[in-house]
Amino acid sequence: MTENEIYLQLSSRPSVELSPLFIFNPLLSNTIATVPSIQIRAILYLFNDDLDNAIRTASMGRSDDRLLLYTIAIALRRRLDTDSLKVFKQLSMMQFPLLERVYNHVSYQKVIEKVIDLEAMDNPRARKIVEDIQLNELKLLYEYAQVQSKQE
Repeated sequence: MTENEIYLQLSSRPSVELSPLFIFNPLLSNTIATVPSIQIRAILYLFNDDLDNAIRTASMGRSDDRLLLYTIAIALRRRLDTDSLKVFKQLSMMQFPLLERVYNHVSYQKVIEKVIDLEAMDNPRARKIVEDIQLNELKLLYEYAQVQSKQE
């Protein structure tokens, strides 16, 4: 299975849980582990709700790699870890262009507050909106990583 086939399988899910309790498809983890690009591998782990491997893989890259930092921040957010705010502030200071595309006129802090609120008191309509933002965010991350890997 190619990395693109893995991506298509994971990105065609109806939704991506805000804070998953389990890996979406544990059988894909071994296949994802063979993806040569650290960036793409980390993002595919993130897409598969394998947050530990996403963080571990992203941490293996360069510390100034904004895409890997973004991947770590999302994984931390999905764990409901407020340390993700620190990473997003760092990315904001580095002027990472994907932040503006994903969050446009909404602050990241408001998004993480909404995620935490939704885990405490569910609102299906609001959850769907935030899950759609997250799915779009993961797709943009993958596309950005694809472009970067072709330039290297």
